[in-house]
Amino acid sequence: MFTRDPVPFFTIPFTLDKKTKHILVKLRINDSPALNFIVDTGCPYTLVVTSQLAKRVGIEPAAPEKASLKHGTLSQPLKLTFAEPIAQRDADAIRYDIPMALILSQSAISSHMEENRLGGILGLGCLHLFNVFISWKKKTISFFPKETPYPVLESTVELPFKLDSSKDSFMRVSLQIPGLDAHLTNVVFDTGSVYTVLAKSLVRKELIEKRSSQWEIKRITGTDLAQAGYYFKKEPVCLPSGKPIGQGVLCSLGDEILQGEPSVTALLGQDVLIGHELFLNFQESKVFFL
Repeated sequence: MFTRDPVPFFTIPFTLDKKTKHILVKLRINDSPALNFIVDTGCPYTLVVTSQLAKRVGIEPAAPEKASLKHGTLSQPLKLTFAEPIAQRDADAIRYDIPMALILSQSAISSHMEENRLGGILGLGCLHLFNVFISWKKKTISFFPKETPYPVLESTVELPFKLDSSKDSFMRVSLQIPGLDAHLTNVVFDTGSVYTVLAKSLVRKELIEKRSSQWEIKRITGTDLAQAGYYFKKEPVCLPSGKPIGQGVLCSLGDEILQGEPSVTALLGQDVLIGHELFLNFQESKVFFL
């Protein structure tokens, strides 16, 4: 995989949620028991928890002047521990003091978390502090230091992304979906989305009708996405170079697929990413498909 073996800070196992196929890792918040968290590169926050869980594990809201977010409030600093490490450099490698988490108010997302016994979401605010290797073969995630030189990757495919932390923390990439005549920018690289999703306005009605024999109506629950759409299981998804990386596109029934982010045209989701060995290099702003 690598031209020489780099040494990660630590490596942890992950499982796939049986219902949603989300990537789940076990974390402890402060001194809580180990809880399942979704690994979500489409979430701009470090950590997202429900208000119910915050009360149970002793997470306190921040000062009122710092708690004016639309979907919840920000927490005081807390300690995050990666549970069940397979390998680590030292005892402190898996423990991090993080500045804050987002405490969700009652919403469809928080209800979904409670119903499925999820601790919350581990977002890009934490992941981008490292370079991250997601191995579907081994079902592991390895966290590497960003500051150290990296070995050359034996990779045939790389996908540049933009990450402007001054505005948001989304990994924005470009894609092609030739069969739907779609050349997309401002696509969010989103391991937390079950599907690769396109806004309705990007797909001509006649193209959807032409593929009517292929579609399935899919309902997405527990998210702020448009709630249903036409899912094409066999639609190739390609990198800007034209190289296919997977199949499957959900043509949303709504134009705003990420609430409050009208500039986002699509989500590159798990239905396409699953099966690839992925190296997220935040130092060089590239995803390597290995």
